[in-house]
Amino acid sequence: MKKIIISNEIIVSHKDKIIDVIKKMTEGNYRFQIVVENGKLLGTISDGDIRRGILQGNSYNVKITKCMNKNPLIGHTYKSYKHRILLNTVGSIVKFLPVLDRSNNVKYVLIEEINVTSKTALIMAGGFGKRLGDKTKNTPKPLLKVGKEPILELILQKLEYYNYQKIFISTHYLSQKIEKFIKKRKSKAEVFIIREEDPMGTAGSIKLLPDNVSSPLTIINGDVLSDLNLNSLISFHFEKNNSITLCAAQYEINIPFGLISFNKKHQLTNLKEKPTLKNYILSGIYCIEKEMFSLINKSNFDMTELILKANKLGKKVGIFPIYENWRDIGSLKELNLANKNTRKNI
Repeated sequence: MKKIIISNEIIVSHKDKIIDVIKKMTEGNYRFQIVVENGKLLGTISDGDIRRGILQGNSYNVKITKCMNKNPLIGHTYKSYKHRILLNTVGSIVKFLPVLDRSNNVKYVLIEEINVTSKTALIMAGGFGKRLGDKTKNTPKPLLKVGKEPILELILQKLEYYNYQKIFISTHYLSQKIEKFIKKRKSKAEVFIIREEDPMGTAGSIKLLPDNVSSPLTIINGDVLSDLNLNSLISFHFEKNNSITLCAAQYEINIPFGLISFNKKHQLTNLKEKPTLKNYILSGIYCIEKEMFSLINKSNFDMTELILKANKLGKKVGIFPIYENWRDIGSLKELNLANKNTRKNI
């Protein structure tokens, strides 16, 4: 249990916008903020609160009052014997407790983060990358460079940054080149290659994992780069007790024409000039419980099949919205854009 003295690092105003808090949490050390005015607690806002608010349709530019917790659990300086009990009551991997004095001024925050001791990931790197044309004629897509590093290297660095102990890489097309790359690499985690002798779909190679693989399993497509906080993903997965958690990215489609709506009598009901339609799409990042592996009952099996099958059986399939940068490098256009916008810490 760690005590954090109240400072600007963990304080936001009720006038702040969601985008402001996202920026503060992304750049700072904590995945929560305390909403305070004149020393008084108005509420708290966590990474999970923001993601839930986004799924509910809130814009990044609305005030945080739209999604903050206005009635959080609190402790008092004069009842310190209750702090441990209260912290254990907080239903989150990141447990934090604002502590108030007799005048109800916030004095400090107690925090306790439960570490997931064994983290395992699977990188899907077996695709042909046909949409990239000649770029993948002699190079597997995960080894194409974004900036100075191959996509696969950037994904591995991310997983190692979040302390994943075991990383499996599923390969097929030009698998020997990926194996050669891994042999030369100085890895912090244990990295294992699993080879698909024949293409097994986007989920089939899960069945090639050893029986003792830890749960849940984080799966990342070998052409996806994102600033996503993987600790937030695992936290959300556990909090919701999901069987499968899908990371959802927001995708915008700009329609260059006026969009019309009309009723059954063919009478105009609405007209929008050149609208932007926003939808959530599969990002290629998942968190899956080991018990779901048994649903894969054929050698060629896609992730969409696994998701729909689990959902049909009544398993909990949760949606985790990505507000961080995300890019699927499946085409020449996306590869060029990724290289133009090369960033650190992806």
